[in-house]
Amino acid sequence: VQIVYLALISINVALYLVTVFREIPNLYIPEYHRYTGLVALIITYCSFLIASFSDPGFITKKTERQFEKSFPYDEVMYISERKCSTCDIVRPARSKHCPLSGKCVAKFDHYCGWLNNDVGELNYRWFHSFLICNFLLVVYAVYIYVQTLMSLVDEENLWSSTFMNNKGERVSASVSIIIQYMLSRHIMIIAQLFFIAACGLMIFGFWLYHFYLVCTNTTTSETFKKKDLE
Repeated sequence: VQIVYLALISINVALYLVTVFREIPNLYIPEYHRYTGLVALIITYCSFLIASFSDPGFITKKTERQFEKSFPYDEVMYISERKCSTCDIVRPARSKHCPLSGKCVAKFDHYCGWLNNDVGELNYRWFHSFLICNFLLVVYAVYIYVQTLMSLVDEENLWSSTFMNNKGERVSASVSIIIQYMLSRHIMIIAQLFFIAACGLMIFGFWLYHFYLVCTNTTTSETFKKKDLE
């Protein structure tokens, strides 16, 4: 799935380069955005790499003492002295064996397919950084796309133009007419804008959920365990 994430980013960057990038600078976007956009993209890629390859808190024979007293056992969800038959270690409280990575993870949250990595005690902050960087990149992209579309409207003097309707009559510009015109002339930019905005909403919703988990001092895994116990 890492490849899918990289492909989505790369395809959108390629489309940006052949559509919006060549319209910069414009009436509302200064030339320096050609370079700040690249910086924002590099930061996002770096957050992806760090989150993908950072240690989530893998528990082995060598590291089990590091995590054994991190959290107290509640003797309900987490039973003291319970061993992991696969890793042959005593599981610390709030840890879990991940069947996808084949390892026990301290304060296990979930396995992230986008990162191809577990999210746990040691890399949870990097996972949050990854979400925040992606969301901010999307917000920045939406701003660039919207401002560029507004610039195209003004550069072509669409508000003062007249248009031919399907009856062959000339009519003054209106919001609906200009939208139809822009859809016919700049459909790629508009389609990208809607796709990016939709991704932004999903990322924000996912980050909001994890922010809630931080505030309530719980994990994704524990929320499912609690439901099973109810």
